[in-house]
Amino acid sequence: MAAVRQVESGGDYRARNAASGASGAYQFIDSTWDGYGGYRRAMDAPPQVQDRRAEQLMSQYHHRYQRWDLVAVAWHGGPSLADRARRDPGVLRGVGDGQISTAGYVARVLAAAGTGLTRPASHRQELAPWRLPRRGAPVAGRTVAIDPDRLHRLAEQLTDHLGVVEHAYHRCRGVAGDLGAGPAGHRVQVAGAHLEARLRAALADALDDWDGLRRLPRLLTRDIGYVVEVRRRVLRADRTEARRTVEGLIGTLAGHGRVARRHAAGLMRELYPAARPGPVFAGVEVRGPWAGTESIFDQFVTPFLRRRGLSPGMEKWHNPNLASDHRPEHTGAYAIDYPTWSGLDDARAVARAMGIRGWRPDSYQQHVIEVDGQRFRVQILWGARIDHADHVHVGIKRA
Repeated sequence: MAAVRQVESGGDYRARNAASGASGAYQFIDSTWDGYGGYRRAMDAPPQVQDRRAEQLMSQYHHRYQRWDLVAVAWHGGPSLADRARRDPGVLRGVGDGQISTAGYVARVLAAAGTGLTRPASHRQELAPWRLPRRGAPVAGRTVAIDPDRLHRLAEQLTDHLGVVEHAYHRCRGVAGDLGAGPAGHRVQVAGAHLEARLRAALADALDDWDGLRRLPRLLTRDIGYVVEVRRRVLRADRTEARRTVEGLIGTLAGHGRVARRHAAGLMRELYPAARPGPVFAGVEVRGPWAGTESIFDQFVTPFLRRRGLSPGMEKWHNPNLASDHRPEHTGAYAIDYPTWSGLDDARAVARAMGIRGWRPDSYQQHVIEVDGQRFRVQILWGARIDHADHVHVGIKRA
């Protein structure tokens, strides 16, 4: 619910879409809202009433589909679209509301939920820069796979949290201002002057105490600054093709204050523990049809993704893209789509496992790998902007 609420309205229970007429935190259209609770529109209802209606409808969808990604499809495009998507995820390609594609909407909701909902919980990757690493963790001087996209997502998440905290602070400040405003401005009524004085004092403590609510926006802003600064350092290291190590990048923060450096160093060590080096494609033998490319899937790519909960889907077929590795006439190439609604971490993981550096989502970039003494070109595709929000595509072609 929180993820849908955040994507639909940023948590604003009074929001209204002038184009569609949808309103409220969950952007109910009037026909779906249907006068629930005696309120004509969702935006007219208190937050708890909107939450209750959203919980009822989402529970119905989840009981029907047993998958949260399809709940998001139903919320954006209706149950009939979710029914078709359950049978064939490809029906979502090109479907949208004029502002965002349904596939892109689902990807945003799952990202806002902060977890891969189609995979077991053991595969989650929580981002918590405020949690320091365990003592004695072997990270110093080790080469690490630092991902600027992950840092960018973290900064976006923290920025969203900052907006919610600031909104809550100002709402509380408004309520405090309504106390004692006189008969014309009284929106908060308290039975008795003594109780009103106690409430005013409690609100003042909560809003103005530097160790309380007043401090949260500053703390979030500080954390966002640390993430953005580390990402900037990582990108600069990428451009110079410098050897990236935890301690090496921390060394580039020497010009910053001691406190800022300590927090940034803790963030980097937490997000990027020591890499475990090992031979890439050890034991893989290139053989068989499609110039040996299919054998790389059989021995390496598919087993790796199966361990992460993904199964192979479409393989060789007449893709409308004439250059696609899926097409049968491309005899020196092979490709497999692995269906999932939360494949960002999976795509990044398989890229790292194949020794690919600098992989990015929403990009058609190509990489060259060497397997069994032979060179191949690899494409790993994921992202709503390139119409790959419902599967991870891996294509391999002899170079």
